[in-house]
Amino acid sequence: MVETDLHNFLKIVGQAWLLTHGCFVVAPEVSVTVLGQKRLHALDSHSIIDVCGVREQIVNEKNGIQYLGNNILGIEVKVSLNDYKNGFIFSACNYNYLLTPMKLLSPSIIPDGVGLIEFNKHKWRFDLSENGLFKLQGLRLVKPSQHHVIPQFQVDNIVSSLFRRHVSDPSSKIIEKLNEMKL
Repeated sequence: MVETDLHNFLKIVGQAWLLTHGCFVVAPEVSVTVLGQKRLHALDSHSIIDVCGVREQIVNEKNGIQYLGNNILGIEVKVSLNDYKNGFIFSACNYNYLLTPMKLLSPSIIPDGVGLIEFNKHKWRFDLSENGLFKLQGLRLVKPSQHHVIPQFQVDNIVSSLFRRHVSDPSSKIIEKLNEMKL
């Protein structure tokens, strides 16, 4: 199946969004293994996620900071209702999101635990701040993702896969890709 320019563009936007949300390594088209785990929904039917990132889970408690390990964040890009109905993977990550054009999906049809991020092409702006972080406009978190517990070997597998492929696509490369791709 051939991906549209919008789908490819939104995968790059998804990478930038993950970087702004604490991921230290991100990559597109990540193959994920879901061994011994039941699929969560009939739509949960794929094994490659459009965009995947890893961030540390750190909890600041009264007695001090506690490191809890890595969390996997996944984004599936959907640009049409048929694309959504064809399924996606969301049992492979701790936090799962759908990234869609505005008003494509109602939050009520999205499976429990899966978040929704909407892209507004009329408000879309991006920049790289002085501290190297993205400033993104035109993205709206409509529905937050809920934490999903996955086996540690699955986390380790995704982390090693991401690092083997590419040790973090630097922000400057993502900026170059965003500048190259026009809607």
